[in-house]
Amino acid sequence: MTLTGKAGEMAVSWVEMSATCSTMKVAYGTSAGSLPQGVTSAGYAWTRFNMCMHDAVMTGLAPNTRYYYAINGRNFSFVNAPARQGGKIYAIYADFGLANDVSLADLVNEAAAGSFDAVIHGGDIAYDLQSYSGATGNSFMNAVEPFAAAMPVMMCVGNHESDSRTFENYIVRFAALNGTATESGSTSSLWYSFNDELVHWVAVDTELWYYGPSTLDPAVMLEWLKDDLKRVDRGVTPWLVAYGHKQAWMDSSNFTATEALLQDAHTNLYFCGHQHNYQRLLPQRANVVSAACVSDHNTTYTDCTDMTTVVAGSPGCREKLSSGHAPRGVAAFAQAYGYGKLTVVNATHLHWGFTEVSVELADGTYAAATNAFTDEFWMIQLAQKR
Repeated sequence: MTLTGKAGEMAVSWVEMSATCSTMKVAYGTSAGSLPQGVTSAGYAWTRFNMCMHDAVMTGLAPNTRYYYAINGRNFSFVNAPARQGGKIYAIYADFGLANDVSLADLVNEAAAGSFDAVIHGGDIAYDLQSYSGATGNSFMNAVEPFAAAMPVMMCVGNHESDSRTFENYIVRFAALNGTATESGSTSSLWYSFNDELVHWVAVDTELWYYGPSTLDPAVMLEWLKDDLKRVDRGVTPWLVAYGHKQAWMDSSNFTATEALLQDAHTNLYFCGHQHNYQRLLPQRANVVSAACVSDHNTTYTDCTDMTTVVAGSPGCREKLSSGHAPRGVAAFAQAYGYGKLTVVNATHLHWGFTEVSVELADGTYAAATNAFTDEFWMIQLAQKR
């Protein structure tokens, strides 16, 4: 499922395993026994893999209301624009693969228990979407379906989505993001933004410089990003949070211009992955750490003017964990499998927490982590950003 950027809408995407497309319907309503509303999809024939890709947008959805929907005899449900006491919660990670999917069971179980409301996936999806004629992508999306069909999962592109410098699998599989991009003034699903309650979310493409097609000029994204950030109304969305795949210190990365724009707009948080570990940084800009706004043993960030980066690249993938980390200002670090959750408490307080879910044993199997690594911090914003 995908947020379109418009209130009262939710997009849903699925695959029809056929070389030719049939017109398919999404029926939906507020009662499992009655689905009076409907929207159809003619599909897109993806001849490369002999599959038909569908997406459709459900409209007229009321906030904080459970909707039931059916596609081709299969039944699902979701809560549109949930109003959670204590604030909306987002599960956030990057670098999640089909093989060695260590965090999958925890994500599925937590989603079923209602522990979070939406997901942010910061690139490197399935390892790789295009492998085995797209079968890896299909199997991965089937694996995450228990939560991906019940809440929005917002993707961005990583280097593993390059697909011979075309990003084809990302673009085709997540075509619903075209609507989100258009709504935000973007010409590409590789970069887009959307408002969700108190947060203006921005997805950026960090891979254009090294893994993108030569026909796709990074300057186009940078110009869009500059304009998008200028339009942010901090009175409406007091929090500005961005996500992409890499940060400046990582290999094959050119993040300088992107980061400068995010910093100038006083972006609160930037989530990424690529390094398969967990890192929480102190606020910093242009290689200068600004820790004066951080207190309580580096667990409370108050009115920080520089952006804080969090690397959450270890839910599990075939490449396992890695040791690389930022060259300076690392407040917390762990080579640990897991993911984090961001709680938007209100207009002045955010809470972030990361929990290790499993450890690898000597024989290559996994067990639940005892004395699991955890990390958390509060971000407090009392002075409204411009």
